[in-house]
Amino acid sequence: MFFKQLLSHITNEIFSITKLRGRKPKGFFQSDAFQRCHLFASLIPGLIHLNCFRPTSRKISLFFMIKFFIVKFRICYNTPMRLLGSHMSTVGGVDKAIDRGLSIGCTAIQIFVKNNNQWFNKPLEEEETRRFIKLQKETGLFVFAHTGYLINLAATNPDNLAKSLKSLRQELDLAETLGLPFTVLHPGSHLGEGEELGLRKVAKNLKELIDNTKGYKIKVLLETTAGQGTNLGYKFEHLAKILELIGEPARIGVCFDTCHAFAAGYELRTEESYRATWEQFAKIIGLDNLLAFHLNDSQGDLGSKKDRHEHIGQGRLGLEAFRLIMNDARFAHLQMVLETPKDPDLKQDFENLKVLRGLIKPSSAN
Repeated sequence: MFFKQLLSHITNEIFSITKLRGRKPKGFFQSDAFQRCHLFASLIPGLIHLNCFRPTSRKISLFFMIKFFIVKFRICYNTPMRLLGSHMSTVGGVDKAIDRGLSIGCTAIQIFVKNNNQWFNKPLEEEETRRFIKLQKETGLFVFAHTGYLINLAATNPDNLAKSLKSLRQELDLAETLGLPFTVLHPGSHLGEGEELGLRKVAKNLKELIDNTKGYKIKVLLETTAGQGTNLGYKFEHLAKILELIGEPARIGVCFDTCHAFAAGYELRTEESYRATWEQFAKIIGLDNLLAFHLNDSQGDLGSKKDRHEHIGQGRLGLEAFRLIMNDARFAHLQMVLETPKDPDLKQDFENLKVLRGLIKPSSAN
């Protein structure tokens, strides 16, 4: 038992060190030697725990053991430093999202901390929170959140605005309790009041929430949007304006959604256009503010302003855009998750992740 606990502790520490909460690992932690140590340390506790000292009635099936080792191998060895995964359901408890992510080899997942189509939820049970934190620490899986879809910090209706502020505050509280590093937020819709006023309202209301949560570590990431209707955030200038007005770099950042950006008119499909788009991003927003990606192909064409996600390589974006992103050294340390169409058994997620990993050149694996 002592040997098992010691090895488990070593594993947890290694996972913790390698994640570095979103910062790029350096030196030894990128080496093959470290990767093999990481693999060894994560496999042995599992081997001991699974079957060695369990009574016959509780023996784990061979199928489960093989699946366990395959997942561990994929995470710890094949793509050890890439934080890549998908949005996962929390049905049955937030900790179940971790189990689902690990089952298809995710190294990062996104979750809703409450029902995404309701204003408010009851607080998480203490036991559920404890299970999530324990499992996240043990596995090292990187987890972040996405806010609910009802929230609009530019709402024109006073009642809806009040609900949006209260709902987002609850989400920040829940995410902070779970120890999540950030939550992704759609900037909002101006609903006819105009973009300039809408951006100022979003900045004012978000700054108020940040000021009222002093001491929190949770960041809010503004997501690039497709520009449907009166949605804000489809221009890099929109996000830059909100960041400037808030002036809290320690609590705010940006999430780049490939489908949304493409639908908004930002070309990514050739090396030349890809370079030009990221030069604009760097100049207007700043690469230091980019903390995560949503990797989605697009059913709509360039500039269509249609928010319709498609499987990787099967939409109008195509594989080349994702090949360029997956091999861009500037983004190798960032969290990247899918929001593509999903089936109950996660086979589609698994296939999309397989496609993305297949695009990574060996020199870009770390």
